[in-house]
Amino acid sequence: MIAECWTGKKPFGVVRAKENGIAEIGCTAEIVTVGKEYPDGRLDIITRGVRRFEVMEVSQERAFLQAEVL
Repeated sequence: MIAECWTGKKPFGVVRAKENGIAEIGCTAEIVTVGKEYPDGRLDIITRGVRRFEVMEVSQERAFLQAEVL
């Protein structure tokens, strides 16, 4: 997901994990820079928080959660 966001210059959402799911409020983040790229595809990144959002609906269609947000 992070690699997709980095190459597409797209923000991603950050939400707090809870025992029974995820928080209802999160923050979009922009990748400012990639510090290090590892051979297995992992990245060390520096991000900036941009704006608050409310999670409306969660989808588990991919390997990571996606959501409709307001």
